[in-house]
Amino acid sequence: MVTKSQHRLAVILHADVVGSTALVRKDEQVAHDRIQAAFQGFSNAVRTYGGAVNEIRGDALVAEFSRASDAVLAALAAQEDNAKRNAELNDEIIPEIRVGIALGEVVIADATVTGAGVVLAQRLEQLANAGGICISGAIREAVPDRLPIHYDSLGDREVKGFDESVRVFAVELRPGEALPPPARAGESVETRIRRRTRQWFAAAMITVFLIAAGLAAWFHPWKTATQLDAADTAGVEQKTRAQKSYPPLPTKPSIAVLAFDNLSDDPKQDYLADGLAEDIITDLSKISGLFVIARNSSFSYKGKNVPIKTIARELGVKYVLEGSVRRSDDALRINAQLIEAATGQQLWAERHDGGFADIFGLQDNLTLKVITAVEVELTSSERSTRQATSRNPDAKAYDLVLRATNLLHRLDYADAKKARELLEQAIQRDPNYARPHALLGLYHGDLWHLWGEERDKNLRRALDLAEKAARLDELDPSPHAIAALAHQFLREFAKAKIEANKALTLQPTDAITLATLGRALLWAHRPTEAVQLLERAIRLDPFHPSTYLDWLSFSYGLGGRYDDCVRAGERGAALEPDFVSLHVNLAICYASLGRAEEAQRAGREVLRTNPRFRVSAFARYVPFSQQADIDWGVAGLRNAGLPE
Repeated sequence: MVTKSQHRLAVILHADVVGSTALVRKDEQVAHDRIQAAFQGFSNAVRTYGGAVNEIRGDALVAEFSRASDAVLAALAAQEDNAKRNAELNDEIIPEIRVGIALGEVVIADATVTGAGVVLAQRLEQLANAGGICISGAIREAVPDRLPIHYDSLGDREVKGFDESVRVFAVELRPGEALPPPARAGESVETRIRRRTRQWFAAAMITVFLIAAGLAAWFHPWKTATQLDAADTAGVEQKTRAQKSYPPLPTKPSIAVLAFDNLSDDPKQDYLADGLAEDIITDLSKISGLFVIARNSSFSYKGKNVPIKTIARELGVKYVLEGSVRRSDDALRINAQLIEAATGQQLWAERHDGGFADIFGLQDNLTLKVITAVEVELTSSERSTRQATSRNPDAKAYDLVLRATNLLHRLDYADAKKARELLEQAIQRDPNYARPHALLGLYHGDLWHLWGEERDKNLRRALDLAEKAARLDELDPSPHAIAALAHQFLREFAKAKIEANKALTLQPTDAITLATLGRALLWAHRPTEAVQLLERAIRLDPFHPSTYLDWLSFSYGLGGRYDDCVRAGERGAALEPDFVSLHVNLAICYASLGRAEEAQRAGREVLRTNPRFRVSAFARYVPFSQQADIDWGVAGLRNAGLPE
């Protein structure tokens, strides 16, 4: 069968490793691992700046962009990252990359990109120095002068395979200038898709132990009113204030724990201040008599001068806990104060001094102080649970885990590898410490979701680690929620049901575990339970990610609540117009309501955000346990006019 080819004009980036053969001769395995790490980092930069990686073969990478400026910025970012990685190596196996960028016609056939544009980019790459970037004159003319880029003209060059000479420029970042961030408006379809597909894992794996309260902010594909870029802030804040729509106070005592300030001389100790606050959130979330705001929302005020009353009103809580940490070698000083927001009254303020090995006792003391001050009485089960889980991990292992957590925040391939090493060291020091097992599960999930490595293998590994974490802490529901979702994606529906029921029995109380479990129940055709969990998650996390509304909308639809599906979907789309999954939900639910014109409109939005969307691909991807649910979605998408 002959596949019809397509021709188009595109910006092509071609990169290869200088002297790869010589590197392999020195040590084949080490060279292979380092070249792969370099290209994984490069691929991450390409996607970050809106490009699509079309091919990685041996020692070469080919990527495509719609804008010349995005290609150049991605190359600069990748070279900067690779240079940092190489600087840490202490031998001669150093993978240096050179890059060529050209504008030209490409041919797409059998999912392979070839053509004059690819060849020209490769020829330009061969003119670049190790660690350098060469671009064509056409690319130079297309890049805005406002960008902080220095161009060094290499003149007109004869290029093999081309009749006419090509003007060539070497490019680098201007000295002292910072690399501009990626422009979301120029984000590619591939980037949007990967940004969305990785969110389920962010909401799943980050729930174990420290993660349960804290690391949703790692995956910030969403924005909150306090996290927006400066250009966006004024308009959104004005809209938010004008709406005057604040959550009502819960009937039970409610609290937000803000990010603690790092008062150490070393700014790198931020990981410790964040970790302490996150652990307190985790401990408080286990108390049934307390309503505790999720870390994603409470930490959104970090570094911002926002009055306590405003924070409490926006989050819908009565109390706010804030504090600071100072570390000098192994000496710790922790200050904390609990404030009743409506009156501004300080209920208590204390200073705790001790060694780093005392940190667990200090955390426990702070937690008990809060419980006592807000007059919450522990149930007999909660008292026994606190006694049963009183074992503290090795202090050094705990510090290794906090450092790994800080690295995983960065969503960088090389940093993730370093985090893995730290977590493995933590497990060696304390094999019964559950948290590093959970974080290693997150790492393996990232290998699939962020960097496209071996889906089934890494899902299986993530599942194994979640199960290990569950064995080490039988009272934590989050590993079971993770396992349920992993089984669902592996289409092991009976196992998914067992794990979901275990998580429900253990009564999850933190927002991320609730949302993760809600999504697993959505796919398992338990929409009523999914809605209940997702609505609770949204209240606990007022600055929740858009994925929560995506899953809630779909759950409403599966339960036949089409009007609610539309309301949740429209709310999510207003917050994030380029979230394709929300438009998919709207297309299906509008079609289910018989509102053909609006369904067609939603279908056009699906294709705007993802021109490659196909109904057949949707049917293959969604891990529903019942065929009827797939058929319902497919019928709605067809009625919305989406292509097969």
